[in-house]
Amino acid sequence: SASGGALLYIPAMATSPQHSESGPLLILGLVTLLSAELVLLYLLFKKCRKQAPVVEVGWTQDLNCVEIDVPFPAGACSRDVDCKIKSGSIFLAIKGQAQPIFDNKVFFKAVQPEDSNWQLWPVAPKDPNEVRHIKISLVKKEEKIWK
Repeated sequence: SASGGALLYIPAMATSPQHSESGPLLILGLVTLLSAELVLLYLLFKKCRKQAPVVEVGWTQDLNCVEIDVPFPAGACSRDVDCKIKSGSIFLAIKGQAQPIFDNKVFFKAVQPEDSNWQLWPVAPKDPNEVRHIKISLVKKEEKIWK
């Protein structure tokens, strides 16, 4: 019809007795198929949203200290860093990222939070394109190698 407004055009079915019941079944089948596709798309979208990008974190240790090296995203500044060091865990997030890098990650052994710190490295890069890192220094409570 010329009135418009139809969202879905379904061709008329033949009116013979053998086709009179297939119209509603065809529509039901199409609706079921579309519903299944929508559910699958929703589940895929939900799964993709939950996956955080992998961050390559490096670390070293000696008897007194653990050094953690985290890549720092281009365009971010020190005010974007949220780092909380406790005696048994660490929280590290960067503003603009979907998930924290360390979400209260528990340490193997206790550290001294008052003596531990973080800084951007290099502090004052000569080249603006130079990759910077967050360097976290954790001072151990006990002089011991963590295994």
